[in-house]
Amino acid sequence: YSLSGGKYAFNILDSELSLKDISEIKDAEGVVKADGIISGNDLSEAEGMLELKSSEGKYKDIGYKNIYTTLNVIYKDGKIRINGIGEAKESSYKNEKLEELNFNFRYKDNTVYIDNLYNNSLTLKGYYNIISGNVNFDFGVRKYKIENIELIKEKKVQGYVESITGKAEGNIENLVLK
Repeated sequence: YSLSGGKYAFNILDSELSLKDISEIKDAEGVVKADGIISGNDLSEAEGMLELKSSEGKYKDIGYKNIYTTLNVIYKDGKIRINGIGEAKESSYKNEKLEELNFNFRYKDNTVYIDNLYNNSLTLKGYYNIISGNVNFDFGVRKYKIENIELIKEKKVQGYVESITGKAEGNIENLVLK
């Protein structure tokens, strides 16, 4: 940190953060390891590149194993913008699992924009507003074996999807599929 110019650069080396320690994210489990650099001018601006890794974690019904992402983070005018790219060896929702998931995303104005989330069976694009809980996603599923998902309370579904496309929109707690 330079006292005369107000400029700084912080190297982040093998830092760990428990997801339980983030008050804005309730019910999260897991530990994230971070490496990177953040630099800026005074406290009004900052920019950085971060590499995040986590061996396992969970948020509500969504889980992951072996996730890796690279983030470009910008803080300016009191707002945070993030661009990211990454992969997860395994992702899950309730009892359904997806392997080898890749993703590109952005964060701006309380909204996560998923530019592309995909593997050999799934494609997903759209956005999720973290404040309102509203989502708007286009999705496609092809050649996917449904292992054991609960679509209607206490009714398990198993089977095979050859090909389906659609849209999920509305509030995350009460999605409408089209």
